[in-house]
Amino acid sequence: MTRSKKIATLGLIALVSIAFMGCSDDSNPVVAPTTAVDTAPPAVPWDLEAALNGDSAVVTWAMNTSDSDLAGFLVQKAHYDDAIVTLVGTPALVTSFVDNNVLPGINEYRVLAVDESGNESAYATIQVANSTGKTDLRFEE
Repeated sequence: MTRSKKIATLGLIALVSIAFMGCSDDSNPVVAPTTAVDTAPPAVPWDLEAALNGDSAVVTWAMNTSDSDLAGFLVQKAHYDDAIVTLVGTPALVTSFVDNNVLPGINEYRVLAVDESGNESAYATIQVANSTGKTDLRFEE
């Protein structure tokens, strides 16, 4: 009978433990805390300057010091109704770009800032007028 008393005592201890500690409740699973997703774009590049130097355009801008997660800058060029050309397609931590393919007429340069989360700023623009470029006009009779 001692053996059955031990079993009964262990069973009673188990029931009391469950009553005080409770059982797991699968209807309220433990959720790991989530980290905030960065959706804020970096500051727009500023202090753009451009100069025509022979057949090249030199575009400069100020370094972004307000965004600690800045990945770099992208540079694009638009020329009249042509498609926008990406000159720097991977964010680079630079503050100038030299375009050795300045087309005749108005060349518009666009600089965007990109942060480490891939958020892009609005672009800042500056134009360079190239009146010395070669034209390819042919007149035939």
